Amino acid sequence: MVFFDHIDDDLADAVRQFSGAGVRRVLAIAMPAARLTPGDAWWLLSEGASDVFAWDHSATPADEVAARLRRWAEVEEILESSVVRDNLVGTSPAWSRVLRQII
Repeated sequence: MVFFDHIDDDLADAVRQFSGAGVRRVLAIAMPAARLTPGDAWWLLSEGASDVFAWDHSATPADEVAARLRRWAEVEEILESSVVRDNLVGTSPAWSRVLRQII
C-alpha cells in the first residue's frame, strides 16, 4: 500500500519500484489532500498500481481497503491452485497479470 497526499513523479517512481513494473500488487491510496482526479488514477494505474483508492470517497475506507486486500488474496489462491497450474501453461509476470484480470 502506498498512501499519498500529492501526485508527482516521485509517487510514480515509488509505485513503479514497489510494483516491480506491475509484477507485485500495489494499492495506491489517495488521502483527502491529494484531490485525486480520474486522470491521476489512470496515470497511477499505468505506472504499475493495481488499484487506486480515494480515502475520502467512502464512509468506511478502512473496511473497503481490507475487503480489496481479502479479494486479492482470494485471487492469488485461485491463481496458485492446481486447477489453474495444471491446465494453463506459463508463469511469466505478464501471464500472471492476465490471469489475475480474468479471475
